[in-house]
Amino acid sequence: MNGEIYTPSHWIVVKVASLYYLEHKSQKEIADMLSLSKTTVSRLLKQAEQERLVYTVFNETYAKLLAMSNTICQKYGLKDTQIVLADEKFIEYEELKKKVALEGARYIQRIIGNDDVLGVSWGRTVNYFINYLNPCLKKNPTFVSLHGPAVFGEVRIDLDETLRRLNMAFGKKLYAIPSYGIMPNKKSMQIAVNDRQLQTARQLFDHITISITGVGVWYPVQDSPIATALTPKAINELKKAQICADLCFRFIDINGNECDTPLKDQTVSIPIKDYKKIPTKVIVASGAYKAHAIHIILKAGLCDVLIIDSKLAEELLQSENYNYLI
Repeated sequence: MNGEIYTPSHWIVVKVASLYYLEHKSQKEIADMLSLSKTTVSRLLKQAEQERLVYTVFNETYAKLLAMSNTICQKYGLKDTQIVLADEKFIEYEELKKKVALEGARYIQRIIGNDDVLGVSWGRTVNYFINYLNPCLKKNPTFVSLHGPAVFGEVRIDLDETLRRLNMAFGKKLYAIPSYGIMPNKKSMQIAVNDRQLQTARQLFDHITISITGVGVWYPVQDSPIATALTPKAINELKKAQICADLCFRFIDINGNECDTPLKDQTVSIPIKDYKKIPTKVIVASGAYKAHAIHIILKAGLCDVLIIDSKLAEELLQSENYNYLI
C-alpha cells in the first residue's frame, strides 16, 4: 500500500497555518475546528515551516537589537543584555531613562522568587524602577539596601516613601541602612558602624542573590548626584585616582578597582568584594555618554545582566577605542 496515503495533504497543512498565522486562532481552536488533536496541529505547523509554506520575517530594527545584545553578552561574558529602543525621533532623555527603568522592573519581577534576597541601590534610575514595580505581581523576597540613603543636592529620595513602595511589591522583610552613604569623617563613620540596624543589614550582604543598581558617571563627563555632596578636595582626590564611575557609593577607577582615597573608609555601603559575589548583578543605565563608565564596570566583572538603551548599546560596542584623559 502506498505510504503517501498516511501523510497529510498540503491543503490541511496550509489550512492549519492560515488559521494560526493569519486568523490568530489558538492551536486548541484549530484542533476543534478541523477535528484534529492539538498534537497534530502542532506537528502540522512545524511541517509548514519545514516545507517553506510559511516564512517568518523578523522586524529589522529588533533583529539588530537582538544582534547587539548577543554581541555585548559575548564580549563581556554577561548572562543577559536587554536593549530598549531609543527611537521615536530623539526621545527625551528623562523619558528614555524611565523606559529603561520599566524594563528593569519587569525583569526583576520576572526572575525573583520568595527565597531570594534583593539588594537595591538608591539612585535616579533605580528610583524610577521602584515606581514601576507592579504590586499585582507581588513576591516575598527579603530586601536590603546596598548603602545609606542618597540625599544629595538636587537628588532627594524620600527613603520612607521608597520603602513603602518596595513593601507593596516585596512584602517579606525590608532592611534599610539608616546612615548616610558617605559620612563626613572617620569619627561619624565609627558611630554609624556600631548602629545595630546597619549591622543587621551588613549580615545580609553575604546572602544577596539579586541586586539592582545604576551607575554614576565621572568620565568623560561628570554626571553623578554623589558629586554634589563632596567637597572640592574630595573630588580632586578622586580625579587624581583616575575615577571613572561610581557604583553603590563605591568609586571605581579606570582599571575597575575602587579608588584609594580617604572616602573609601567613610562609605556606608556594601564592599566591592562582597558585591562581586552576588550571583545576579543587574545594572540599569541610559545615555550614550555612559558607555565608557559601563565598559569599565563590565570589564571589572561588576555586572551580570545589563539593561540599557540602544544608543548606549551602540556606543558600548565601540568601547575598545576609549582612552582615559584626565
